[in-house]
Amino acid sequence: MSINPFSLRGRIRLRARSRRLARRAFSSLPGWQEREKFHSELDFWLDAWNARLLNGQFWNDDIEALLSPLGEWPINDGNDQLDYATIRRLEAHAHGLRILKEAQIEDLGFFTGKTVMDIGPGAVCFLEASDARIGIAIEPLAQKFAEHGLLLPSKHVIYLPVPAEDLPLVNKSVDIVVSRNNLDHVSAPAAVVREIYRVLRPSGFFVLIVHLEPEASITEPHAFSVDDIRLLMRQFSTINEAIYHGGRTEAADTLAGLYQKPE
Repeated sequence: MSINPFSLRGRIRLRARSRRLARRAFSSLPGWQEREKFHSELDFWLDAWNARLLNGQFWNDDIEALLSPLGEWPINDGNDQLDYATIRRLEAHAHGLRILKEAQIEDLGFFTGKTVMDIGPGAVCFLEASDARIGIAIEPLAQKFAEHGLLLPSKHVIYLPVPAEDLPLVNKSVDIVVSRNNLDHVSAPAAVVREIYRVLRPSGFFVLIVHLEPEASITEPHAFSVDDIRLLMRQFSTINEAIYHGGRTEAADTLAGLYQKPE
């Protein structure tokens, strides 16, 4: 079957074919796994997530439920397709509400006026739609996102294309750190947690939401248990913590917790 390289579907199929060929050819080379992880994650955001939004659909099916109580769900007759910019804005705002809900944080103004860091937000960073005073997104793919037009414009959010294991911030400079479905993606989780602890101000909060998977994958090279996470978080005080079923695979659970750095 021929591929039309000028159509969206054609571009997606060509990228997927190229990745398969490259994987077979170079999988034994040093550093290949990290490069494959980088490109696999970028492919997801371009070929799955953004392609769905460009098609006029939301990625998540809970957008209306999250936004309707705030009166922010758009009213139409069901025939008018929302434009891409509106879908992006609503996805971002709903994502912040989703984080609060999963971590059992009832205060909708939790981020208001704070310096907030989001570790590995991908393209659906909630900071642009938040009332944070300063938003800092730690995202190694940020430059690629910018090249493809995936970053929302914002005057109070900065993207740093750096690994979370070595944060370019001074000690005790952040009020809140969020990591949602990211800690299992990084190279060295313990180093990331140490960096988060370092940059948080005393009494600062760490919102951690992470999959508990039985097996690792290319993009999620760490398979955590509950005990693994609690060991990583031993320097923090636990404010609340919940475990519910669901994750990357059917066998997964998800841990959602709110932790605090001691004074």
